[in-house]
Amino acid sequence: MCGISGITTNDRGLIERMNRTMVHRGPDAEGYYVDEEIGLGHRRLSIIDLSEGGAQPRVQDHLVLTFNGELYNYLEIREELRGLGHRFDTESDTEVLLTAYKVWGADAFKKFIGMWALVIYDTKTHQMVMCRDRIGQKPLYYTQGSFGLAFASEIKALLQIPGIGKERAEALAEYLAFGFNPEPKTAYEDIFALEPGTYREWNRDQGLGPVRKYWSPGWDVQRPSEREALEELNELLQDSVKLRLRADVPLGVFLSGGLDSMGMTTLFKSPWTGLHVALNEDEHALVEKVMAEKEADLVVATPEEFDYRGDFDHVMKHFDTPFGDNSSIPTYWICREARKKGFIVMLGGDGGDELFYGYKRYKQLDLYSKGGGTVLMRGAHALSRRLLPGHDVDKALRFLAKPTFEDFYIKLRGGFTQDEWPNLLSKEYRKSINGYNPAEEVRKNWPTQDWPTVKQAQAFDWSQNFLSDILVKSDRMSMANSIELRSPFLDHRLFEWSAKLHPDVLYGGELKRLYKEWLLPRLPKEVLNQPKRGFGMNVNDLLHPVTDHRIHPNAAEWLKEQKKIFFLNSFNATTRHSS
Repeated sequence: MCGISGITTNDRGLIERMNRTMVHRGPDAEGYYVDEEIGLGHRRLSIIDLSEGGAQPRVQDHLVLTFNGELYNYLEIREELRGLGHRFDTESDTEVLLTAYKVWGADAFKKFIGMWALVIYDTKTHQMVMCRDRIGQKPLYYTQGSFGLAFASEIKALLQIPGIGKERAEALAEYLAFGFNPEPKTAYEDIFALEPGTYREWNRDQGLGPVRKYWSPGWDVQRPSEREALEELNELLQDSVKLRLRADVPLGVFLSGGLDSMGMTTLFKSPWTGLHVALNEDEHALVEKVMAEKEADLVVATPEEFDYRGDFDHVMKHFDTPFGDNSSIPTYWICREARKKGFIVMLGGDGGDELFYGYKRYKQLDLYSKGGGTVLMRGAHALSRRLLPGHDVDKALRFLAKPTFEDFYIKLRGGFTQDEWPNLLSKEYRKSINGYNPAEEVRKNWPTQDWPTVKQAQAFDWSQNFLSDILVKSDRMSMANSIELRSPFLDHRLFEWSAKLHPDVLYGGELKRLYKEWLLPRLPKEVLNQPKRGFGMNVNDLLHPVTDHRIHPNAAEWLKEQKKIFFLNSFNATTRHSS
């Protein structure tokens, strides 16, 4: 795992400044390639082939590569290339990747199983290609200006370029609605994220070419038998775990106590160590029980060991843009503990909720799609408000009584609706965005296929919340501690499997129904039957209200009452660090 950067000028001082903003992504080494028209930088975190053979940027004939990520199936691709007559000088996946591109061109991306953001420059044709993995696990941002094109793993590197980093006015409204800025947009008018599953080419004569998609999950609504679905799931999970255990450095497992991380461990055969942050006593007891049965080592940390206020600013500076997911704090803690214990590669459970319909909001959306904004629903909500205050049913009915689907979805995700967020902002700011409504992002990007609502929500989540929240959090918090974080659930073949299935197969009205069937012979029933808990914290009393000229003076107190003061603190911290 690494950090990459580059710019189409030969200003070595600038590329060095860009690269050194990301030392945390690769503390083991730095490398540069600079010629008369381009500069490429690389920060190295050594995982596979710890020798100089894995150093980057790698020059091979007329191709130059700077690469962040891992090709888990590099051994299989290397054998295929050897069969075509190619020889290899190193044991690294870097050499395999560049040789594969030399042989197959952009078609090589379709062969890779892994996570990556890469740039390859051809010194003969003066053409460059940028590519990002199918799911979007590894980030790649780019900008254009009088200098041509620049790219980097993190926005902070691009902000080193003079004149780059003009704030986008609508970004704050988006943040209040979603807790992030939906990719490919960022908080800046002139910086964009390369979309997952795509590549773009650049050459010195024509500039940046169009976005080219090399992968899509292949959405469908197939209904195989439960037995067939379980057999395919088992085969895919087995192979995904096997590939992600490849490393030449110590490897551990993050255990939240939930179904995803605990289920993953049922496929491990060799000795392993689990790391757990004990945010909840019940989950902690289940983790200890399962680990004792597996005779595996367990390292436990508790929130009392951490300094929330002291860590807050340090955590937020790694996001470069406002980021409202408070689970970033415990994610940072557990990654820091892993590094202290000597681990460099950790396995986690990201992706399970997206694959198997694990979010509570899917049930609530199901209810919405069958109820609408009727008078009956308004009456039902009035009753539930008295009898079930704060219950999931009450939350669903509250918004069933409202007509807009966009508001309903935003509220289920914990954001502010179009009736709420304008009241948090100053008149001057509201005027500057000229009537912009972030709910349009939901309306514009919601799938139009004739699918059940929960499948539409799954597809939307993959392109929005999952991409711009979950994966961003995992990348930044792991890389902040120089940890490579892998998840077996993020194998693109599992996403293709889930995308093709009708929700009745995976969900059928019960969250993670099929996955629980797969887990039934593998985990204790107490684990399977536990209520779903997030990895976040109640941080309301740990943070201080903040002020900003774009925020209404009374907003902080109202947000504190709503237990959402994290939104303001995060906004303030990230904008301060990026300014």
